Amino acid sequence: MEIREIQKESFKLLEQINKKLNIEHNPDFVFLHLAEEVGEVARELSKKRKNWREDFDKNKLAEELVDVLMDILIIAEDNNIDLSIEFPKKLNKDKERFKIK
Repeated sequence: MEIREIQKESFKLLEQINKKLNIEHNPDFVFLHLAEEVGEVARELSKKRKNWREDFDKNKLAEELVDVLMDILIIAEDNNIDLSIEFPKKLNKDKERFKIK
C-alpha cells in the first residue's frame, strides 16, 4: 500500500469505528490517543531489558507501532496534509541539511 492509501484507509476505519460506537470524531482525542500509543511502544521496548516482569513480544511491538502510525496518518488527514507529498520533501531537506547524498 502507498502512504496516501494507508492514510485514507486509516481515517475511513476511524470514521467506521466512531459510527459504530456512536461517537463524534474529535481530533484532540486522536492526539491524546497517539500519546497513549507511544507509551505502549515504550513499554514494549522496555521489556527487552533484563529483569522485566514480562517478556518482549515482537508482534505486540509491531501492533503498537502500527497504532502510532495510524494516529499520525489520521492527524495528517484531519489537517489536509498528504504525507505522500510531505515525506519526500522532508527527507530531501534532511539530506541537504546533513549533506547526505
